[in-house]
Amino acid sequence: MAATGKEQDVAACVRLPRLRADLERLFELGKEDGRAGAWRLAFSPADVRGRSFVLELMRDAGLAPRVDAAGNLIGAHRGRRPELPSLTIGSHIDTVPGGGMFDGALGVLGGIETLRAMRGAGYEPLHTVEVIAFSNEEKARFAGPGGSRAMVSGIGPGDLEGVRDAAGVLLTEAMSGAGLDPSEVAGARRPAGFCGGYLELHVEQGGRMDRDGIQIGAVTAIVAITRARVVFLGKANHAGTTVMTDRRDALWAAADLVGDVREAALAEKGELVGTVGVLEVSPGAANVIPGRAELSIELRSADEERIRRVLDGLLARARELATVYGLKVEAKAGAVGRSVPMDATVVAEVQAAAAGLGLRCEKLPSWAGHDASQFAPVAPAGMIFVPSIGGVSHAPGEKTSWEDAASGVKVLAVTLCRLDRLWAPADGG
Repeated sequence: MAATGKEQDVAACVRLPRLRADLERLFELGKEDGRAGAWRLAFSPADVRGRSFVLELMRDAGLAPRVDAAGNLIGAHRGRRPELPSLTIGSHIDTVPGGGMFDGALGVLGGIETLRAMRGAGYEPLHTVEVIAFSNEEKARFAGPGGSRAMVSGIGPGDLEGVRDAAGVLLTEAMSGAGLDPSEVAGARRPAGFCGGYLELHVEQGGRMDRDGIQIGAVTAIVAITRARVVFLGKANHAGTTVMTDRRDALWAAADLVGDVREAALAEKGELVGTVGVLEVSPGAANVIPGRAELSIELRSADEERIRRVLDGLLARARELATVYGLKVEAKAGAVGRSVPMDATVVAEVQAAAAGLGLRCEKLPSWAGHDASQFAPVAPAGMIFVPSIGGVSHAPGEKTSWEDAASGVKVLAVTLCRLDRLWAPADGG
């Protein structure tokens, strides 16, 4: 589908100074007690401040804002053909502890800027467009279900019961403190067919785009994730009096397996990543040989069969190491998750939008989870990435150049216009 002058007009109406001011203000509202970074953990006082600010921005942009029963912030621009399912621009504004300025927030505030640009260019969309900030996306404070799941699949009050943060605060209490009624959370679920398409603008959070000079990423899939738990059982004993040949040191096997995870991932040449994020040793004293060592293995790849093959190899290696060191081993692997492909048409339109704006664009997977994974099974979904400088994210030092941030919003705006026309061709608009 050829680009139109009106789409270029919309892109030209994206205002970087306005976008930058919004992002910087939201970041400032997320600061707590002089600590570095943003602390907008779900339903915290900082998050409530940020939520109020975003609702104000939606209102000032001429959108009709509301908050649903799960705490999702929704700003709607009514289309010329309201009988059509809405197009959704989504992401989140909650953060991890000490998070950066752009993670999630760029997608939400960039979505608001997209609707401002449409209005500035006089573009009236055929579909109703909704900009949504989904609640509890990071799950950094509460491990309970997030707002996108509540909207798409539905949750009930029972899904919230007993969920607490590290300080013992119940999720239901935090939601009530934010002005929500947890008993009504099931009301956040939208009817089947409510969404005609989903777009999410996000920072890459990795370093590939920055390293390779890629300005726009057209996301092809959100990778599958699986985790396994391995426990080596040996014999605790005196670290000084037990000769080396008599030792049954559980940590020796665990240390070897950690290295094997690294080597296995490197052998996949960039198509899989592996992490040991938990290693617990007991008794845990400097002068005691470890009698028990437990570790976690996490594998991520867009290729589920690749994950299965590598995981099977690592579990076999764990059994081999147990034999070598005279240990017992217990291993429990979770089911291999499913990778979530993005819609091929949306990917192609992101590429076309970037090309029309003279931006270098490449297809790549997302190695982190996003709200798009909830929408992909029920609507055509896609993601647009912009570079993260140095690959830093989930940290105060997270940075994306302002030019790249603006480019991402322009691609979002043009892609939205293209899909708006593509999915309602009978109107002729």
